Amino acid sequence: MAWQFYQQVIALRPDWADYRECEEGVELSDSERRQLMPMPKLMMVMTRGKDDPKALYDLLGIKEYRKKLDAQFKNAKSNFKIAIVVDMWLSGFDMPFLDTIYIDKPLQKHSLIQMKESNG
Repeated sequence: MAWQFYQQVIALRPDWADYRECEEGVELSDSERRQLMPMPKLMMVMTRGKDDPKALYDLLGIKEYRKKLDAQFKNAKSNFKIAIVVDMWLSGFDMPFLDTIYIDKPLQKHSLIQMKESNG
């Protein structure tokens, strides 16, 4: 379902799949430029399987690449702003400036999602 959702969003917003260091108009220092990878605005974060369609398999990348997605998503200046996450980033994922979260999964054996409101 997540892959179908991703495809539908990209069909509506094809520019969200374009690889950029940052959003248009954002100024980067040399140091920030070295930290950022060119990324699409919308990415899927999940483990890939050998039976996945080729386009999905290629999009998800290898384990080391998926680890880098965490840091890129947490960087406020990164172009990567929207993550469709499947069974990853569940425990101990700290996102200081997260604006919106939508969870489309029944939570079992969990009675709490910890969130801290930021005033900054």
